[in-house]
Amino acid sequence: MKPGEPGQGKYPGTSRCWAPTMRQGSGCPTLLLALLGLLGTPAAHGDCGPPPHMAYSKPSVAEQLSSFPVGSRVTYTCLKGAIKIPGRADMVQCLPGSRWSQLPEPCGLSCSTPTRLHFAALSEVDERINFFPIGFTVSYVCHPGYENISESSPTSTCLENLTWSEVAELCRRKSCGQPPALPGGRTLALTDFLFGARASVVCDEGYKLNGRNLIQCWLKGDDVEWSKLPTCELITCSSPPPISNGKHDGEGVEKFAYNSTVTYGCDSGFQLIGKASIQCTSTDKTNGVWSGAAPKCKEKSTFVKLGAKEVEKSTPPQNFQGNGIQTDKKDFTKEMKISLYKELLQSSNSFSHSASFSRPRGNCGPLPQLPGAEPPEDFKDQQSFSIGSKVTYRCVQGFAKLPSKSDTTQCLENARWSVLPEFCDRSCFSPPRVSFAKVSAEDEIKNFYAVNVTVSYVCNPGYTNSTDELPTSTCREDLTWSEVPELCERESCGPPENPEHGTVVTTDYLFGSKADVICDDGYMLTLGLPFIRCLLHDDGVAWTPLPTCQRIQDVSPLPSTSTAGATAVTDAPKPLEEKTSEYRYILPLIIIPCIIGIVVIVIWTIKKCGVRQKGTYKPNPTNAGDEEQGPSCQERKTGP
Repeated sequence: MKPGEPGQGKYPGTSRCWAPTMRQGSGCPTLLLALLGLLGTPAAHGDCGPPPHMAYSKPSVAEQLSSFPVGSRVTYTCLKGAIKIPGRADMVQCLPGSRWSQLPEPCGLSCSTPTRLHFAALSEVDERINFFPIGFTVSYVCHPGYENISESSPTSTCLENLTWSEVAELCRRKSCGQPPALPGGRTLALTDFLFGARASVVCDEGYKLNGRNLIQCWLKGDDVEWSKLPTCELITCSSPPPISNGKHDGEGVEKFAYNSTVTYGCDSGFQLIGKASIQCTSTDKTNGVWSGAAPKCKEKSTFVKLGAKEVEKSTPPQNFQGNGIQTDKKDFTKEMKISLYKELLQSSNSFSHSASFSRPRGNCGPLPQLPGAEPPEDFKDQQSFSIGSKVTYRCVQGFAKLPSKSDTTQCLENARWSVLPEFCDRSCFSPPRVSFAKVSAEDEIKNFYAVNVTVSYVCNPGYTNSTDELPTSTCREDLTWSEVPELCERESCGPPENPEHGTVVTTDYLFGSKADVICDDGYMLTLGLPFIRCLLHDDGVAWTPLPTCQRIQDVSPLPSTSTAGATAVTDAPKPLEEKTSEYRYILPLIIIPCIIGIVVIVIWTIKKCGVRQKGTYKPNPTNAGDEEQGPSCQERKTGP
């Protein structure tokens, strides 16, 4: 076929007709119809349907969307009562082939924080976990001061009703043993010798207590021991009062032990008036006082006769010494008493080791002993402190600092330590955690729980108080908490409804319970899991949505993509209009660029082929020569 002949364009190999025509069988309609077919073909070709259904999460996109183009991503959020599973992805993506990417359930049901115990703590591994699915087991380790009485660790498991199983009390308190002996006193155990126990301290008669009258079995490192014993110091009296014209047999001794006795004697020519001996006693069991007033020495009335006897009277007897009243026997007795006093005082720790007799004048002595507290290690053995020195104590293990109490003492101008009230006391650990309630906000912010302090609880969501009282727990003498009464009961979701063509099977309607869903014969589950749960909903509890039971023969397979492009061109405008409305949120981003491209192609085609005039298409002339040389499109005649 030659150029210019019918069936050829201006150039060899080109179509004779460039512009579209509506006549059947023409070459141009094929091109135009193909272009319009692009508009008519649904934009959802190859798209994914609704995102996968999850039991404990839902897509975050609008629910009315039912189709998503390839590459779309949908994020899931947890339903109320469920929490995000750590490490799980929460996004799906529409992949080629009209399928969603695989996504394990990103949310799930979890028990609350495991129960807190007075005798054990969560293991380090479980302490870092924040998701506890049903069937998950946590382990405990014994608290300091407790020892495991078995070969296994205490454990607890998250149950079906989202509560924790009871923890076996496999940890018991360690023993400090019999309290140590106390010179000048004794200890009396109040309860037992186990961790947290106390023992009272009592001094014997004639001794005074220096320190607290109680000791406690507390922690030291990984073991337990009794706190430092106070001391029982010997009560003493100062030197007896002197008398005129006389002496006592304790001359030269500065301190006299409790029950010590001194005897007075008068000089020559004087006689004793009153009791010759007084005794060191105490009225307050702390300070020593003499039993009475000292005697007096009164001058004797003498009758001197003249004569030889007078001369004899003027010469002292040979067995008297310079003071005129002490005989050799009395001297011996006196020296013996003094020796006994000194020996008795030296045997007392209160004098042989007390810094009150050796420290420099004007300085403070050793730091005072405070119950439950100790000074820094560098100051423990220091015996003297200069005026103005300040020392800050710290609470020993097993004790906690009382809020707003001072912990610093100072050496004052009078060489005495400033009064420092007790600022450390025994405190229980944090109150126990229970599955049905939580510690009240007021008690939760506290960090000190003294013996006999009571904390209150409020019911957890999903539970309701069955009484007019709040659950409480009290810190006991052994620094353990009393058991929290289970006054909070699980709320009820009521009997669940049955799905159409199915049945719900359960015996428990309370919060956290699970009910199985069984479809009738000939039906199968198409949406949802084969069970529902009673979970939190708004301010109460409710069953999760029921799955759907659909007749097996009505379940349609996934839409095929092989015939997606075979939509009839004559119906192209209608599905385009319908789809554009249905996918108004997503498809404009895809359709608009396509339409622009198609319009450009159509305009270019029309420009090449021309406009129709009375059945003949003529090209638009670009210059005078083209009008004569250009090919023409003549209308094909039909019929014989």
